[in-house]
Amino acid sequence: LHLAAGDVFYIPKGLRYRSHWYPESETVAFYSFGFGWFPAEEGAGCALQKIDCTPTALALLAELESDLTVSPLSIGRLYRFLGEVRPAMQAAAADAGERLVHRALEYMRYNPPCSAGDAAAHCGVSESTLYTRFRRHLGHTPVEARHRILAEKAGELLTTSDLSVEEISDRLGFSSPSWFRKVFRAQTGCTPTAWRKRAGGI
Repeated sequence: LHLAAGDVFYIPKGLRYRSHWYPESETVAFYSFGFGWFPAEEGAGCALQKIDCTPTALALLAELESDLTVSPLSIGRLYRFLGEVRPAMQAAAADAGERLVHRALEYMRYNPPCSAGDAAAHCGVSESTLYTRFRRHLGHTPVEARHRILAEKAGELLTTSDLSVEEISDRLGFSSPSWFRKVFRAQTGCTPTAWRKRAGGI
C-alpha cells in the first residue's frame, strides 16, 4: 500500500504489517484511531486499503481531529465517519476460520460474562478448535480477547456511569473486584479508579 501526505487509510484489526516511511522532510506525523467494532455485515471485514474520502467524510474527519479526547462525542464522530466511507470500502476475503473468530467475538461483546466455552458452544465448535482459530487469526487466545472486550466495556462504564468498581466487576461477570482490577490494569495500564479520574468521571 503506497500512501502520500494527507491520505487516509484503514488497517484491519489484528493484521500484521511493516511500515516504511520516506518523508520529504524530517518529520512524519499521523493520527491513528482505533475501535473495537466495525460497521459491517456479520463475517465481513475490510482489507488493508487507502480510503477515498468524499467531501462529507473529510469534513467529519476534520471534526474528529479538532478534539482528540476520548469521549462519547468523539466516538460518535468516528462512527459517523466510518458510516460515510464504509459503503465504498473493499471487503476482505474471509475464510471459515475468520468468520468463526468474528462470530465468537460478536458473541463475547454482547454477552460479557460468557466464558470461552460458552462462545465455542454458540459457534458450534469445541473449545480447543476456538483456541486454535484465535491463535491463528488474531495471535492470542479467546480468554485474552474476552479480557480486552471486558476492559473496553469497563472503561465505558467507568466513564459514563457512577457505578462502583464492585458493581462494574459484578455486572461484567468477574469472580471478584480484585480480579477485575488485575485484568483491567493488564489491558489498560492503569487502575479503574485512575481511569475514571483521568476521564473526568465521578
